[in-house]
Amino acid sequence: GVATTRSGQILYANAALERLYGAERGGLEQKHVRVLFDQETFLRVSDQLDEQRIFDGRIHTQGLDGRTVDAEVHAEWYSSEALGIGGFLVFRDVSLELGALSRIVDQLGGVLFRIRTEDGSLEFVSPAVAKLTGIEPLTCTQHPVLLTNLVSADERERVAFLYKRLVSGEISTASAQVSLRRPDGRMRVLQLRATGRKDTGGR
Repeated sequence: GVATTRSGQILYANAALERLYGAERGGLEQKHVRVLFDQETFLRVSDQLDEQRIFDGRIHTQGLDGRTVDAEVHAEWYSSEALGIGGFLVFRDVSLELGALSRIVDQLGGVLFRIRTEDGSLEFVSPAVAKLTGIEPLTCTQHPVLLTNLVSADERERVAFLYKRLVSGEISTASAQVSLRRPDGRMRVLQLRATGRKDTGGR
């Protein structure tokens, strides 16, 4: 999807971007560009554009219809005496890629998690988590502590150590075996495998 902007306002948004955000035809035009991001992401994008005039990164937000938007974004802005401040944004939808991988993992009896490294929040949990842990996916993303509390403190500490090494770039993949106790008391032994992925901006 593509959008052009001037003075923070969307002048043009093509049909692909409208579909991505669940907007009606012309529904994004004349709106402030912040409608394309949540507040935290908008500030991050704005700060980088102010410093470098270019932003490359992956975003996770909600569309106008409430659906989740996962996309890689390239944005640039310029300023001139004649036109003022303007720019353009290019979005690449990555939700299809995530959905396809989720279905494969679920069929193999596993669960797919996507974690945002900046704050450790769960951005996505595949549906099979309910069968495996007894906790629904939405509950996991909204209250991830309910999921981590199923694992003993010692094992949480071991997994956290591996995760920190992964986030720092010291290692590119990490594996660990953990035991968890479901809310109904049943025990499960899980093999965890994590892979670090960088966005288009190298983060």
